Amino acid sequence: MTPIKALLLVLIFLALNQNLSQASSREEWKDQDKDGFKETHLFLDGKGKLLQKTKDTNADGKPDEYSSYPQGSRNFVLKELDRNFDGKIDKRSLSQWDPNKGISIWDGKRIIKTPVPGYSPIWKEGDNDFDGIIDTYHEKKQKNETVAPLKNKVGQAIDIRPMTVSAQDGVEKTAKEAGPQTSQEQERIDQLNQKMGLKS
Repeated sequence: MTPIKALLLVLIFLALNQNLSQASSREEWKDQDKDGFKETHLFLDGKGKLLQKTKDTNADGKPDEYSSYPQGSRNFVLKELDRNFDGKIDKRSLSQWDPNKGISIWDGKRIIKTPVPGYSPIWKEGDNDFDGIIDTYHEKKQKNETVAPLKNKVGQAIDIRPMTVSAQDGVEKTAKEAGPQTSQEQERIDQLNQKMGLKS
């Protein structure tokens, strides 16, 4: 078999495998608090990786909490909350898994750091008075970072729509749907995406 034929077969296999994995994508409903109401909705890709989890916290039939996992990886999580149950997102954060995260505790003689792996926030934004305008914004400065965080997000409109996922199509929200951004914001987003290994 020539190298070209072998390469062609590999490409055909990968294309078929991708189509099969998309075809077997699924959604699941769970009753996590065992009250008889299935409040948690999971969107999984064809390989069983979690893409998004939504939760209805007040049993009104509409999700209030969204957790999205870009590219089906649990290294990053985008959390979106509707805290006043009006169907609009008013708090959003992007966090990264940190196996070295820890807490400082006093052992009676000195302060020691105890490892507690978990998610560490990269950035957070919030609309605390529910008027559609960002009131708080915080971005964690990365080590050796030369670009200043986007402090000018305070006072801008918050995107009230959650990132939506369908088990068949994966992440549906695009930058175009998220609304216009200044060139400085887009440049910062592109830099963070590149640094985090995410698609721009």
